[in-house]
Amino acid sequence: MTECIIGERIGANGYARIPSGKRGTYLSGHRVAWEAVHGPIEPGFHLHHACGVKACVNVEHLELLTPPEHYARHRSCEHDERYVRPDGRSGCRVCAREKARVRERVRYASDPEFRAKKISRSVAYKRRKREEVMR
Repeated sequence: MTECIIGERIGANGYARIPSGKRGTYLSGHRVAWEAVHGPIEPGFHLHHACGVKACVNVEHLELLTPPEHYARHRSCEHDERYVRPDGRSGCRVCAREKARVRERVRYASDPEFRAKKISRSVAYKRRKREEVMR
């Protein structure tokens, strides 16, 4: 497999972004690359990164899959840290943590109140640590 081609701009969700021409709007880089080579994506199909790198726009690393095939590929993971959640469904601890980090980055970027709260907590933590060292 050839090397990944990483997009210049990466969104908070980890995918490459390309400016659409309208102010403040972007297109998915991997979708634009696929459509430039293969034409429009048929409705009802998903693009899958075979390399596992969301920011990759190399068309050789993309596969066109039906939704059930795509979900099946993502349900299996290499971490093998399965657990049963309180609602009875199973999941991977590592994948759940990664998804939570992405959600937090998106919220940090889009919610000013959340960002201010995180910054104030960080400042308070650093102040406490500095006081402990000075004792």
